[in-house]
Amino acid sequence: MMPRLVPLLLAVGLLTALLASPSAGGAVVAVPGTLGGSSLVYSFAFANVDGQQQDIRVLLHLPPQPDARLPLTVLVALHGYGGNGGAFSLPLLAETDRLGWAVVAPTIQYRDWHDPALVCRDARDDLPGLRAILRDLPGRTGLRFQPRALLYGFSRGAQFAHRFALAYPQLVAGVAAMSAGTYTLPQAAWREPNGTATTLNMPYGVSDLQRYSGEPFSLAGLRQVPFWIGVGANDHESQDVPRNWDQYIGDCRVDRATAFVGALQSLGVSVRLQQFANTSHVETDEMRAAALEFLRSLPAASPRPAAEPSLAPSA
Repeated sequence: MMPRLVPLLLAVGLLTALLASPSAGGAVVAVPGTLGGSSLVYSFAFANVDGQQQDIRVLLHLPPQPDARLPLTVLVALHGYGGNGGAFSLPLLAETDRLGWAVVAPTIQYRDWHDPALVCRDARDDLPGLRAILRDLPGRTGLRFQPRALLYGFSRGAQFAHRFALAYPQLVAGVAAMSAGTYTLPQAAWREPNGTATTLNMPYGVSDLQRYSGEPFSLAGLRQVPFWIGVGANDHESQDVPRNWDQYIGDCRVDRATAFVGALQSLGVSVRLQQFANTSHVETDEMRAAALEFLRSLPAASPRPAAEPSLAPSA
């Protein structure tokens, strides 16, 4: 049975403030569900791929009557640069409660995403970190979960979402990524127009992905993951994104989304691109609704029993 969540806060605004506040330390804080479900904020410790100890703040929101919805579908909500899990996930909770999904929303202190070396350092920490968070859910709650999670990310969170799918496709049921500033291509080499081949290491490609994830890249696994890539049609300012990726995916978010989609399609990965008219670099209600509609259409979003062994509590 799920442990009893003790009501301590009366407003969801306080929940958001708590996620952003360093004063919560490593304490586990339970808060009442605002939409019929229950939310838990906790500090999660894990080791990155090099064995270094890390700590991350996590919001876990469970739908009403979770015991009646097993195995639970998990939606991972990944905020953008400078954001936090509580504020980013809040607009999703009414729909996820209605659908009976659990929501995992970590608060991540991203490094400077303009610097490729720092993007790689983030990957070294964050990729195994999210994997550990998902594996911890059954033991933390006493509930069973679908073996593959749905990923939803905006901007820097969209970067994290698609890289997690590249790293651990066996844990991902689908990806909705909006307005990423950079992408990692699902290929180990880049061929120049003159025929010269260049190795594509992280964060440009997956040649050395195992250094950051602990697991080799699996194209066969990636082909089992459907993608939805969203971007504002006006999100095309080249000065908004770093130049290092230009030769591989273009010089603005619209071109980069198009290039990433093309790379997935060329490898037989199911992917859909959607541009939003009169929209720049912002997560709109229209974009959110379209992303959730895509994720809702996937088999893992169904409350039916999982086809694979579910994530279950340890005996």
